[in-house]
Amino acid sequence: MEKFSWKTIDDNKILKELDLSSFSYKVSVVPQDFYSFFNIEDEDFDIVLKTDKHSYSASLKWAREKSPVVRLWWKEDFSEALKEKFPKWINRKKGDKFSNMKLIFEKTADKKVFNVSFKDDSDGLVFGHIPGVSAGDIFESRKELSEYGLHAPTMAGIWGRENEGSCSIVLSGGYEDDIDNLDYILYTGQGGQDAPGGKQVSDQEFSRGNKGLQLSCEYGLPVRVTRGHQVNNGPESGYRYDGLYYVTSYERIIGKSGHYICRFHLESELSISDLEKKLDENLPENYKTTHRTETTINKINRNIKLREKIKEIYGHKCQVCNVYLRRPHGAIAIGAHIKGLGQPHNGPDALSNMLCLCPNHHAQFDDLAFYIDPETFAVKGLEGYEEVNLTISNNHKIDKEFLEYHKDQYEKKTNEN
Repeated sequence: MEKFSWKTIDDNKILKELDLSSFSYKVSVVPQDFYSFFNIEDEDFDIVLKTDKHSYSASLKWAREKSPVVRLWWKEDFSEALKEKFPKWINRKKGDKFSNMKLIFEKTADKKVFNVSFKDDSDGLVFGHIPGVSAGDIFESRKELSEYGLHAPTMAGIWGRENEGSCSIVLSGGYEDDIDNLDYILYTGQGGQDAPGGKQVSDQEFSRGNKGLQLSCEYGLPVRVTRGHQVNNGPESGYRYDGLYYVTSYERIIGKSGHYICRFHLESELSISDLEKKLDENLPENYKTTHRTETTINKINRNIKLREKIKEIYGHKCQVCNVYLRRPHGAIAIGAHIKGLGQPHNGPDALSNMLCLCPNHHAQFDDLAFYIDPETFAVKGLEGYEEVNLTISNNHKIDKEFLEYHKDQYEKKTNEN
């Protein structure tokens, strides 16, 4: 059942698509079709909304006596939780009909207690292989690529975001500066054409998908590559998924058209022989084998959004020295974890466990050359910055527990020496 912005998932779950009033006024009208789910009768009553970590008070109230309209009201703490989970709520406008921001209610044994969870359909980026899809598989169209989750955009060649990375590209012969040697690709970024696949009429910038590919390079994220029938190494028809590649470097240079373009160097994760075996039927006649050394890399999953968020909060300035390190395509700063993510530390990937540091102070912090006092946030043990207070934004709450852990590690290492 679906009514307005509400939808039934199953007998025990319903979904609410959040609109501006959900964030600005802390309220949502409940359609009559969903009264039975909330056990709504004649009188107002309070309920509890529970997430994995917190419980929030809310109320179901009739708008007027004998009115068919019941509103679900919640308090400021739950409103703040919504805003933290869905930071893009600020872009919502009054009257917007659709939203990727959804709230799921689930019944419990207590009729006045509901489990709630958050669903953001805009979080559709998937890095790595798609289950059930193998290198060499053929797809009839861009639409079919989208339906399988390989490459969601049906027009754009890059699928990615500025604060998360890019997970997929499609080669379809749209840019004159591209080079495709099968296991190596020199790929031109997006933007600056008078029409898709047309002439380059203006400069490209490291924004949108180009910024995403830049992040994929910096964080070592895999990029799915699909070749279309339009390119020499592509299939006779349709689109062929050619597996995972990694962005090894990038630059912004003047292209053949005389305008600045963003270029990305990508290399396949497959050995050249394996790639040739999978794609043999579509290789050009003059193709020559180039030998590569096969390697395997295991990495901890890290939330790229958080690492970019912490840098954004501090304007890419180090919280210790307040230095902004400029480079040609942005700034150099590191989203560093206070309590390490891997063994044996097992710290959480959360903003409360992160600092924005320059490369030097990041290396010194990780090597326990200094620590931050958990109570005063003063720098301790760092020559030239002794007793300097850490810069802390009002938008960044550091959990003292992680600073205590780092301090303990520092003291253990100091005592060993």
